[in-house]
Amino acid sequence: MNARIASGLVICVVMTCLCGPASARQTAPEFPYVEQVPVRINLVFYDVEGGTSRALEESIRFGGPIGYDAETQVSMSTFWQYEFVGQRCHVATVDISLDITIRYPNWTGFERASRQRRARWERRIAGLEVHENGHATLAFAGALDLHNELIEYGQDVDCDSFDDGMQAIADAAQAALRRRHREYDRITQHGVRQNAYDWTPVTGPPPDP
Repeated sequence: MNARIASGLVICVVMTCLCGPASARQTAPEFPYVEQVPVRINLVFYDVEGGTSRALEESIRFGGPIGYDAETQVSMSTFWQYEFVGQRCHVATVDISLDITIRYPNWTGFERASRQRRARWERRIAGLEVHENGHATLAFAGALDLHNELIEYGQDVDCDSFDDGMQAIADAAQAALRRRHREYDRITQHGVRQNAYDWTPVTGPPPDP
């Protein structure tokens, strides 16, 4: 267990998230299985209704996340154990559990709407799915990075400071991830300019063809 996790796994995640087909009902992003970083993804929906575009927008405004059509909430919990090696402490186990909840609008009148309005809604939902799955991908990448940082730090540590040092790294990683989410929203304008975001710092360079 005591090993680094290859960050290159995330490259496949981004491709999965950003290339999904448009649909009236969203699908959860798919992440590679990593034993030390279990991920639980929950999609929830709030109903919206409206026979006109204006009524639909009003329903989204009052029924959804404040100011947005959709949102992603992330909870990351960290567990570690250490063992004594001589007079020092050595990390034995690091597990990071990731809970991701993505909230989307569900237009109750979708099936009764005209083909043109359904097509517009599907395009809108597809854009939301790309953006929110991007948030989920950032969280997964952040969890992998945190695991590796904790493993690296915990190789040979004074036992009196082991837990405090590990916790400081975990707290810093959480803060960095929150900043990364805000930067992602700022650059993409919450999905309006999704292609403006550079995923290279997260995923690394694309593989050679």
